[in-house]
Amino acid sequence: NSYSRTGDITHLLFLSFCIAHTQGFNVGTAGAKIFSGLAVEEFGYTVQQISNDQGKWLLVGSPWSGYPQNRKGNLYKCDISASRRATCQKLNLADSISIDGVQSINVNMSLGLTLTPIKADGMFVFQTCGPLWAQRCGSQYFYPGVCAEVSPQFTLQSSFSPAIQTCGGPMDVAIVLDGSNSIYPWPDVRNFLIKLLENLDIGPDKTRVNKVLSAASGIEQKTGTETNTFEALDNVRQTAFLPENGGRPGATKVLVVVTDGESADGYKGQEVIERCNRDGIIRFGIAVSERSILKQSANIQKFLEEIELIASAPTENYMFNVSSEQALINIAGTLGDRIFNIEGTSQGQEFQLEMSQVGFSAHQTNKKDVIMLGAVGAYGWSGTVVHQTAGKSHIFLKNAFEKILDDRNHSSLLGYSVASVTDGSSEFYVAGAPPGKVISGCKMSFFLFCCLSCYFLQKILGSKLGPALRFFGRSLDSRGDMNGDSIPDISVGAAGKAVQLWSRGVAAVTATVSFSPEKISILSKPCMFGGRMVSCVSAKVCFRSKFRPTVLADIKYNLTLDADLQSSRATSRAQFDNSERLIQKPVSVSDKESCVDHNVYVQETPDFVSPVALRVDISPQNPDTGPALDAFQPKAWEFFIPFVKDCGSDDKCSCDLKLTVKAVDVSR
Repeated sequence: NSYSRTGDITHLLFLSFCIAHTQGFNVGTAGAKIFSGLAVEEFGYTVQQISNDQGKWLLVGSPWSGYPQNRKGNLYKCDISASRRATCQKLNLADSISIDGVQSINVNMSLGLTLTPIKADGMFVFQTCGPLWAQRCGSQYFYPGVCAEVSPQFTLQSSFSPAIQTCGGPMDVAIVLDGSNSIYPWPDVRNFLIKLLENLDIGPDKTRVNKVLSAASGIEQKTGTETNTFEALDNVRQTAFLPENGGRPGATKVLVVVTDGESADGYKGQEVIERCNRDGIIRFGIAVSERSILKQSANIQKFLEEIELIASAPTENYMFNVSSEQALINIAGTLGDRIFNIEGTSQGQEFQLEMSQVGFSAHQTNKKDVIMLGAVGAYGWSGTVVHQTAGKSHIFLKNAFEKILDDRNHSSLLGYSVASVTDGSSEFYVAGAPPGKVISGCKMSFFLFCCLSCYFLQKILGSKLGPALRFFGRSLDSRGDMNGDSIPDISVGAAGKAVQLWSRGVAAVTATVSFSPEKISILSKPCMFGGRMVSCVSAKVCFRSKFRPTVLADIKYNLTLDADLQSSRATSRAQFDNSERLIQKPVSVSDKESCVDHNVYVQETPDFVSPVALRVDISPQNPDTGPALDAFQPKAWEFFIPFVKDCGSDDKCSCDLKLTVKAVDVSR
């Protein structure tokens, strides 16, 4: 579980999956509200919008909150509506998360790594997960992950962990200690016993260690001159697991034997071990093999073979060989782990979900009562998906995906975070690329949506909001209208930052121009301009706009005469009142037509054949505020004012010029 800390340009891409070329959504950067936290604690890793009776908020995940002491993680609430300096308040939820009957370890749980809205009973709650939440079973730590719901009032509700591990079935453990005179010093054996018991998970429904736990610290050495190992084993086999001695039906039977020398009744060994096998007793054999008494004899190998006989198969898992009683303490933890491995694996079956990390990702499906949870560590990091409903959890088996998925890496982080937003009639998608370089084109093959085409709409660079804004786009939310203008707004996570961007309406503006008179007559010169009478026309320029949503748009327009870039004319054939061929004016447009009149004065020109062109260009008065102009609609139009030509009823003039050339004697 690591988070990349490298990256260059960070940005958001806005893409429209629409057949028609029309833009209904735009995001502005003016007035963006930036909430700051500790980047080292991954503040801003997740963001969600929330509205309650107290106002409008951002809920921000900080999965490494507590670093470097721990990585418990936490959530922050940030007041969007506050007019004061943008501040956030820590909710301190990590210590309150627990599962009944489970020894939970919250120290590195990374709460807030996942944060998703869940709609239930007509209202939104939020589900946050700590995928590295650990469960302790004995000395073992598993990482099943945990998720919890947070109410709109920021209080913690129910917690659940679909992959919680059962710390073994019932297990009865009997320990046989060699108490003969050769065992010395005895306190070291007793310390080993206590250390071993500390590594077992003892409880009413877990492991019971057959009355030894309470008596371990006071157990005395029995002494004796002979070691009747197999007689002791057979006696334990017959009596230790009886109900009257604490044995339980169905419990796994485990026998631990500690001895330092060859038994005096080795001839019974094979028969006793066969009886143990028939009774299903799992055996650990521990040899203290470096005693001086063994060195003086030649029986070390025979002694070790006897311990191998006692130990269950495979021997390497069930036999220990230590040099002295003092060294027993060093293997107590390992022995406890191996005993626990028996109780946790249901007698030999492999664990599948002990490192599953449920809640690494989360999504509510269209079936509102179904939550999909990612479990990246399941099945040896192959991963799986958990189907979570109010009543139960369904965990997909490993083979459910084997035929569908290949191990592919497309080396693209576009789509690191995604969200959808609607303007009421069309749906748009926002894709974050937090560590990405500039991306061109529209390669969206990994978005599995039913659509015919995709169009790039807008890119917002994090550097435009602040040079220190890194990993801008690592998390997104776009569900809510956070400023009351009826348009969903965009909340963006970055490294140590949470950014609230305000969406803008979109205006699809159209322009029309009418002329009076409709044609220019060079014979009629009714207007005074520049101290002389000239031909003139009145141009009525009209604007109308369609909005999403309906608002006013302040635009500016340019009118240019003979603006054709291919024209070879150095000067225009016509001018406006300002004696220029170009004029710029502001205007407010709405869904009703707004018109402005301009006079056009025609100059003396040798070209009375080609019509005078009038080009109309529009742009926002302030590019960062108000509605944005529709990216898919024209922003320039050209209209023409023809000259009056006496060409008959069809208004078509055909050249009827004949030229005769002859030589003339100029010398006469």
